[in-house]
Amino acid sequence: MITKLAPPLDSLDPTDWRMYCDLLQDAGASPRRWAAARQVADSLAAGKDLVLVLRCGATALQGHWLRVGLTWFVPTQLTSIEHYRTGFAWWRRDWAARGMDRYPYSASVYGARDEAKLLDFASGTPWEHKHPGFAKFTRQWTLETLKRAYFHGHGLRRMPTDWM
Repeated sequence: MITKLAPPLDSLDPTDWRMYCDLLQDAGASPRRWAAARQVADSLAAGKDLVLVLRCGATALQGHWLRVGLTWFVPTQLTSIEHYRTGFAWWRRDWAARGMDRYPYSASVYGARDEAKLLDFASGTPWEHKHPGFAKFTRQWTLETLKRAYFHGHGLRRMPTDWM
């Protein structure tokens, strides 16, 4: 079995990921490994953008308008993402939208929220994101870390239950 095949972490082209999947199969890699590569290819073909979400304590997110998961929220333009060191992930847009539905927020405190606009702003790739602090965020976490997390997000078939 060949283990030196590296994923095409600089490519958003589904064809590159399909070729990587084929190479893994030809090399005798585990079905789990090449199936994940195939999932990345299929996900990229459906759309390249994922939603950047940040980790925060569940208590701090209680009733918060940006909450999308147990310990996850979407950043806005006013969020200082360059200072977040507690973690991040890349989610599919529908996971973040379902998270907003799952966690109620206090409209009397925060007012109405435009979920589509929030998710549009939080969506992107490791190479291109709308947040003004994203370049600093990338330097803090490193582009390599962002890319690995991004392709991990594309490789998931279902949202992990511990994120909910």
